[in-house]
Amino acid sequence: MGKHERTTFLEMVSIETTAEKHTEDPIEDGSFSPSHHSEVKNIPSNFRLALFSCFCCFFPIGIFALLASYITYRRKIIVDVEGARVASNIAFNLSVAAITAGTCMSIFLLKYFQVSGKAGNRDIDSTQFD
Repeated sequence: MGKHERTTFLEMVSIETTAEKHTEDPIEDGSFSPSHHSEVKNIPSNFRLALFSCFCCFFPIGIFALLASYITYRRKIIVDVEGARVASNIAFNLSVAAITAGTCMSIFLLKYFQVSGKAGNRDIDSTQFD
């Protein structure tokens, strides 16, 4: 794949499964260099952010963020700099989307129940409880 091609999430998952089948040790085959190690080391996996977005914000999108975070981790192990960087960006963007969706849903539900609660309080007569 070229540098300017965009990789979709499903392509990334399919690439991950094929990479796991054909993974060779980069140190043994001679493709490992110390510069690759420092580049891979600086790529964040966004695991904590994905975990937070999954369990505290919006579960459906958070699951995919966790999966992308795991793919980032696997790519870092096999020293695939470009794959790890793409998966890291996907994990971050999905986590932000899950946090945004969870915040919007919380605000909507608070407003909905606040309006519903006011309408319900008008029907209650205080003399019924005396």
